[in-house]
Amino acid sequence: PREDFNQTIWENESSSPVSKFDFREPLEVVDVYESQQIGSSRRGSTFCLISPHSIALVPQRNLFLVSEPHQDRVGVYHAETFKFHTWMDYPRHFSKTRQNYKYPTSILALSNEFLALIEKDRLHIFDSYGQSVQSFGGEFNGLSEGSNGEIFTLSKNNVGQPSIKKLVKTATNYKSAGQVVLSAIQEFDNWEVLSKARFLVYSKEKIYITDEGLHKLFIVDLVTGEQMVSGYLGSKSGQFKQPTGLMVDDLGNVLVGDSDNNRLLVYSSEGKFMKIVAQREDWRYSSPHDLVRQGNYVLAVFRGEGMWDKGAIVKYKVSGDSGLNTPESGSETGM
Repeated sequence: PREDFNQTIWENESSSPVSKFDFREPLEVVDVYESQQIGSSRRGSTFCLISPHSIALVPQRNLFLVSEPHQDRVGVYHAETFKFHTWMDYPRHFSKTRQNYKYPTSILALSNEFLALIEKDRLHIFDSYGQSVQSFGGEFNGLSEGSNGEIFTLSKNNVGQPSIKKLVKTATNYKSAGQVVLSAIQEFDNWEVLSKARFLVYSKEKIYITDEGLHKLFIVDLVTGEQMVSGYLGSKSGQFKQPTGLMVDDLGNVLVGDSDNNRLLVYSSEGKFMKIVAQREDWRYSSPHDLVRQGNYVLAVFRGEGMWDKGAIVKYKVSGDSGLNTPESGSETGM
């Protein structure tokens, strides 16, 4: 079966072959795709990748999709060159009420070649031909695929509690199949105001969630029901300032975007801080957000500092000998 590049569900580790996609290894920048001028008029030039948010690889079409929430649009790019191709069309059957996406954020390319996309008040499902086949009304954040093709997303239950919502595929469409209330978030004072859980990823019966408002990494064990939390607010090793996108490697280690500290961090599957991904001294890209896998590469969306900033997509190669940074104080595990 085809590998799911948006996030991968890894089998139990065996003695061979040795994994080559391991975040304990150095991540080397091999390419940067910056904002491109795509048009001009009397009003001025038009650019893409303006404050981008999320990214998905659609391998059957050899394309990337990148959302730009503040521009209310989703860009389509060629997979090899990252050259801009076009803007993604809005579903026609909603054309009476809306002609463009309204604050589109997370995008997920599924292993069955379907596509899920979140905008401000709706979660859309598209088939392998890019045709809209279904939508769910409501407020959703983050998308990840489970081991059986289910979709996980963040929402609230009918009494306003933050929850993980599961959607499963039927013969003709997707349907709701339960939810898990995030009790760990509710342990924090003033969580109703502060919490901004926006990204999640599934791996080996666990779901990892970043909360930009609480500056935490939450881990939910779907088998035992245990919920753990890692990280403090700050800039030292193991600390966050508005953590964002997540990705899991072949061994279960978690790569996390630390947006306000302009860096990527690596955690173990149990939430233990492992290292900071090294950056060049001349680094000028800020606010990492979503992450997507392409073979043994990681593509990271760097959003920029403001809603009108030109962003970039940075391509990393996972390779080389392990070189872990020594953790400093400030790392928290367990709750």
